[in-house]
Amino acid sequence: MKIKDELSIRNVAGERVMIVPGHSRKENTKAFIFNATSETLWNEFLSRTFSQEDVSRFLIRHYHLDSETAEDYASKWINSLNECEAVE
Repeated sequence: MKIKDELSIRNVAGERVMIVPGHSRKENTKAFIFNATSETLWNEFLSRTFSQEDVSRFLIRHYHLDSETAEDYASKWINSLNECEAVE
């Protein structure tokens, strides 16, 4: 999967936020607040194709997590990206 090129994280009122524009007038724009870990993952995988395994390996290396915890966090992060339509 890959993070959509047209998306970015911005600073809004002191929070790190991703804005997803609606595709039509009927569809509202959505905003998602990122914590520090989510933003680190976003920046790491922004311009390349990645898998859940890639995210898990990064979490193990960067945060020294055990593999089970890293796999759980990677799955949750990717599910969140899918829910907000941030990946293709």
